[in-house]
Amino acid sequence: MSKQFNKSWFYVAAQYVQASMNLLDGMINTGNRKIAISDHEMSDDEVNEQLRYSSQSIILPALFCLYQGIELILKGFVSYKSDHKPTHSFEKLLTQFLTHYDTECALSELFFKLIKSPVEFIAQYKDTNKIKDMGSLYNTLRYPDMNKKNVNYDLLLHFDNQKFMFQVRGLGIDINRLLTLSVELFRKLEDSQ
Repeated sequence: MSKQFNKSWFYVAAQYVQASMNLLDGMINTGNRKIAISDHEMSDDEVNEQLRYSSQSIILPALFCLYQGIELILKGFVSYKSDHKPTHSFEKLLTQFLTHYDTECALSELFFKLIKSPVEFIAQYKDTNKIKDMGSLYNTLRYPDMNKKNVNYDLLLHFDNQKFMFQVRGLGIDINRLLTLSVELFRKLEDSQ
């Protein structure tokens, strides 16, 4: 008798990943506005509305949701093939995924890219804050005083807009691909039961 695929991992993960995509889409569609402009004195609500999808307002939750979703997708797929308790280490989960799903080359490459060689603004954020792995990066998105050191968020909040938006668009493409390939593998596992 084959092991039952736990759909809950995927459903929760997909919602986190989709939330990340929705936030990044808002940033892309509004051009990541940094200042509010009007021909009249603006209320706080008007300013907040214009800056709703600014990286200054949403990049931290967008990345948090992305990496929470990636962790859950990996845990779901790994737990289907293994009886070991899933780890929180992105790198270990990736290694386990690669071991159990060696024929899923496109999805493996995408996970590798998102975890091991993220877009430039994320890589620079890691370097600036001396973050050694993706789990530690993920924790900085949750806790601003990682390891009792204040985290410098400037590279995420104030990155050069044109270059930043190019990278955000690429990240959005990768996120859409992640959802598509994960759904395909999920369905393949469900159909094999």
